Amino acid sequence: MVLVYQLDRYDFRMYCNTTTRSEFMDYQRRLIITEELAWFSKELQGISQNSDMAKLLKSHRAKVRRRADENDPLVLSDKGIKNFKRKLSCSFDKIENLWLYFCFKNLSSKLETTWSLTCQSMKLEYLSLRQDDVSPDVVQKVEWKEVYKISETTGLSMSDSMILNIFLCTNIPYLFTTDFDLIYAASIIPSRKYVFCPDNMYKRYFPLIKTQNYNILS
Repeated sequence: MVLVYQLDRYDFRMYCNTTTRSEFMDYQRRLIITEELAWFSKELQGISQNSDMAKLLKSHRAKVRRRADENDPLVLSDKGIKNFKRKLSCSFDKIENLWLYFCFKNLSSKLETTWSLTCQSMKLEYLSLRQDDVSPDVVQKVEWKEVYKISETTGLSMSDSMILNIFLCTNIPYLFTTDFDLIYAASIIPSRKYVFCPDNMYKRYFPLIKTQNYNILS
């Protein structure tokens, strides 16, 4: 967030699109679920502390606390979330399905609110690609064949390839990222644009990339 405040201080405009919004909100979903599961057992009156469910939630709470103390917050993967979903998809007391109850109590409206507050605090501008409402900052046609080409060249995921391709098709001069795969691809794909990454990532990974495109800055 320090970077965001610095960019706002110098009146930089910040953008998002459908792909970046989806990736960001999916991370927020996993983060909220991870944190709320740590305290979910407190909502279940009468649960046996010796039950498998109680032990699972207690173990999770301990992991969340330990990682917080290490300043390395735990964020469950989709595989980890599916494990909890399987274990909590059962009835308890008068609750027919614990997992759906958990989602209702701990996710309802939070994702929408999180995105709304993010847009307000970062003053995000949305890049539309709809044929009848293309953003003026998009100056080239965004084509799937270019997305495929980026992915085929560097093995970049399709969502990140779309993000990079949209960036290359706009008049936006800079891309800031902490995603190594995106940095790697941007250093390979010929472009006159600049991609900024953290100093530690630049020093650690950039020597591994044999390229003549010097468009990665830290």
